[in-house]
Amino acid sequence: MKGLEGALLFNKLEYDDDSRGGDRTDNRKAGKPRRELLPKDPRQALAVVEKRRENLERLRSKDPEKAKEAEDRDAWAKAIQKAQGVVIHDDVKMLKKSIARRDAEKKKGKEQWAKREKQTKESTHGRAMKRKEHLDARKEKKKNSKKHTDCK
Repeated sequence: MKGLEGALLFNKLEYDDDSRGGDRTDNRKAGKPRRELLPKDPRQALAVVEKRRENLERLRSKDPEKAKEAEDRDAWAKAIQKAQGVVIHDDVKMLKKSIARRDAEKKKGKEQWAKREKQTKESTHGRAMKRKEHLDARKEKKKNSKKHTDCK
């Protein structure tokens, strides 16, 4: 864009709607890849992927030609998404691994929590018993001191 005197102005650029290469309405940070339209939860993503696979198998048994077209369309869509920087989480093996890892973490957390609760109960019970012993000893000491003062 040229200024009033014909000099180039680099901070004032005007674009046509089509010249920028697409609509960037999402406010994401540059360089950070977008997610595919699959759920973030691995269990749900696995269910979606399995359902897609079942539908494709059903279509393959009915009409192999349409199934081939659907596979090609999905492959192209996946390639385009990868080229755009979308992270695609549709590998069944990896999804199952992540589910297993999550379950193991949950189990470990539950065990640690149970251990922590047990320790807390034991420590509070121990402190209560110690307090009771001290109070009983104090009462005995008081009784013994009263008996000795009466004897004098």
